[in-house]
Amino acid sequence: MNREAQIKSIAEDSKLSINNRIEKILSVHDEVDGDTDEYYVLGCTVFETIRILLLSDNYEDCHLDDLLMCNCMLAEAYKHTSQSWRIAPLAREVYDKLIGSLTRKTERLHTHVQVLGRVCDCLRGTGHPRLMMRLLGMQLRYEKSLPEPDQEELEEIVDTLYRLSLLTKCDTWLQPVEADVAALLGAEKMEEIKQKPGIGSLAVDPVEYTEEWENIIDEVEARVSEELADEPKGMGFCFTYWHVKEGILQEYGIKWRSPKRMNPRVMFD
Repeated sequence: MNREAQIKSIAEDSKLSINNRIEKILSVHDEVDGDTDEYYVLGCTVFETIRILLLSDNYEDCHLDDLLMCNCMLAEAYKHTSQSWRIAPLAREVYDKLIGSLTRKTERLHTHVQVLGRVCDCLRGTGHPRLMMRLLGMQLRYEKSLPEPDQEELEEIVDTLYRLSLLTKCDTWLQPVEADVAALLGAEKMEEIKQKPGIGSLAVDPVEYTEEWENIIDEVEARVSEELADEPKGMGFCFTYWHVKEGILQEYGIKWRSPKRMNPRVMFD
């Protein structure tokens, strides 16, 4: 019996409690070497299954952290298997579950900070700057609430949040933490960011920071992935990917310039 079939069999074993099923499913995942392609491919099945089990168990607060961590692990599996369009719904659920529920229990707070940080990492580059800002604002508040906040982490959070607010021309999620941003970055750094708010070394088409883009990008990425499912993913694939993506975006009335067009002097392979 292959591992996917094993997981399905365990999940359907009603003689076992939900917790026992989850433990057995995780033990199957542990049989695979970590941080490998196989580990993340199997991780999609593992954490999709665990998520269904958790949601079917009428969970209360005692299961909340399990669901949050499951979403985090599933988002990481999707990122490593190039399924970017599946990440935002998980990130939204994390935000919705944590909004207005800042815990005073240090151990749980550490878990929530870890989840927020890892989910934000998965969300980067998926085309959801406004969702990213919401999560960063929450991550900032949670990190600050730790007994010993990580100063470097705080500065990185506000740096990204401030850049995104400038790039999107949307300060909705900046305003509640503006004083923290100013205190952590300082006037000189904020002015420097204003002059060059871009994230990373490559230029990006500004359309990627619009609400219009954010509303359709997951559907577009899913369609691109389906169309290129049988395409070899070797050298030169990025050009095929950009070409197909550009064509599908045109169907939505969006004119988009690929990284190659935005960075004509950069060599891509």
